[in-house]
Amino acid sequence: MNRMDPGQKIAEINLGKREFYLFTMLFSLVIIFTVRRLAEYWLGIRDSAWTRLELLGFFGFYLLVIVVHELLHAFALFCWGKIPAKAIKFGCIWKGLMPYCEFSGPIKIQAFRIVLFLPLVCTGLLALVCLWMYPSDWMVICTGVTIAGSCGDILVFIKTRKFKGNLFCNRTVGLSRIFAV
Repeated sequence: MNRMDPGQKIAEINLGKREFYLFTMLFSLVIIFTVRRLAEYWLGIRDSAWTRLELLGFFGFYLLVIVVHELLHAFALFCWGKIPAKAIKFGCIWKGLMPYCEFSGPIKIQAFRIVLFLPLVCTGLLALVCLWMYPSDWMVICTGVTIAGSCGDILVFIKTRKFKGNLFCNRTVGLSRIFAV
């Protein structure tokens, strides 16, 4: 298990409003495009309308990606972060419809960076493989949603770059703060 020395200084890293708005904007653009496509389907426009199977596939893929994304965070916390399974929790911030995987206890920043990027790499590759196997508009949107879902992780990674990998951090719920020690 990771150990911190008592008395180590703690630096707080906040994700500011600008970063939050960037995340929201990127995700919103994907959602707006998706809603546009769904509206085309419901209004009966046939040149680019989705079949019912494609619509069902989109929602199924989207739910699968959300669950797999958070499970990959937990897997990385357990394997690279050496965080015990009992200290890993899942939840959702309903105000922003943002699921999260949270942990208690210190983790080295180097391992935390792996925790942040593992879901992006794995779910991004899954989406790209699916897009290659079934090239369609709905898979393009699924791929976009998959990448947009990792924007918060990318923002946190950028904030941790100024710290050496051997320092420790502890994260609070909702990706609002990171404490580096």
